[in-house]
Amino acid sequence: MSGPKLSPAEVERIENLLVHWEGRLTWELVVLKATAVLRRTITRQSLYGHGSVARAFKATKTRQREQSPKTVRSVPDDVPPDLAYLQGRVENLQNEVAHLRNERNNMLELFAIWQHNARTNGLSEAKLNAPLSPIDRNSSE
Repeated sequence: MSGPKLSPAEVERIENLLVHWEGRLTWELVVLKATAVLRRTITRQSLYGHGSVARAFKATKTRQREQSPKTVRSVPDDVPPDLAYLQGRVENLQNEVAHLRNERNNMLELFAIWQHNARTNGLSEAKLNAPLSPIDRNSSE
């Protein structure tokens, strides 16, 4: 029996958690942190079932592998706290931009697939851009 589904807002919170992740990364640690953030029990399978969460996990793993020990954030003692905070903020924003670029590329790939399938099946651009039909609220089916 499956548990409650994750809402889009919860999925986004978990993605942001992964984008800003520091330190060792495993699915077990993500589940523990996500459980604490969402205040309900979730499983690795439910997280992995959301493609965007799985992609964010993979991107974070890749980012951590590519970081050499020299590039790991270490602030010298003589740096003012304001500057150290801003350096960390810049790093977080750079990670977020990389994540969003990755998501955009995934969406462009998906669009290319849809575009190919639409052309193959004879759907015109006008037909694809047609407005949705109104909902018949009085229907019994």
